[in-house]
Amino acid sequence: MSKEKILKSSLPELVARFSQLDVVEEMEKRYQNAPAKLISTESLDDNAFVKEIAIPAKTIETFAQTLSSRGFYAPVVVKEKGDRYEVILGRKRLYGAKKAGILSLPAVIVSITEEEELLVLLADNRDQRESHILEMACVCSILQRKYGYSVSTLAKLSHQSRSQIANTLRLLSLPRELKDDLNEGILSYGHARAILTLNSKDADELAKQIKEHHLSVRETEARAKAIRQSQGDESAFASWCEHQGITLRETKTGIHLAFESEEQKEEFKASLRKRD
Repeated sequence: MSKEKILKSSLPELVARFSQLDVVEEMEKRYQNAPAKLISTESLDDNAFVKEIAIPAKTIETFAQTLSSRGFYAPVVVKEKGDRYEVILGRKRLYGAKKAGILSLPAVIVSITEEEELLVLLADNRDQRESHILEMACVCSILQRKYGYSVSTLAKLSHQSRSQIANTLRLLSLPRELKDDLNEGILSYGHARAILTLNSKDADELAKQIKEHHLSVRETEARAKAIRQSQGDESAFASWCEHQGITLRETKTGIHLAFESEEQKEEFKASLRKRD
């Protein structure tokens, strides 16, 4: 069954319509007045799908101060997991509550499948005013690997182009230190996108220059371009293939490219036609 058919027919109404709606607003309407249960913060766990993407300390501190002074504006949305609960929506509030020493918080308990949960997380990141790009990348990667979502479908559901989704997924290939810098706001998405066009050694060096000289995105892109040009076309192409997930091997008869999917192969061919 195609993902488009699943989205129209078998997922709950909220998820089926989420490509046209602000899911955060819709969730608030649906659950703000729903019966909420006070749950101990010690019984609440971070979301398993995105917990590896740390919430910046300054964000946690901001939420802690807000919750301490104003209280909760809406319950968090959770699911039961054994004798504990896992947060679906409300990660920042959970960490803020723990930081502030709040012992319990209102929560609405829902029962949804893992696929539905991932789609809600995707929409949540898409609709937030301050989208978390690494969370988005993580969720898209799981939907792609575990449930077979194509880049085209992910682009449609996230209101982005296929190239934007491809670039977002590539962020997961960044070294841990650079992902931490992106997560903390030391590097922007634009900086990271420029870095991804380089091999690991040059990427590390350019990242250092960004931090030491406070380079703008435009300046970073210019330096990345200069590095690629100094390496020559073959080296630049090899680096590009590496970050696209395309395996490049030199053989006696020429260069052999191995693609992760037929869709990736077709996108590569389309990019060549554009160059012509």
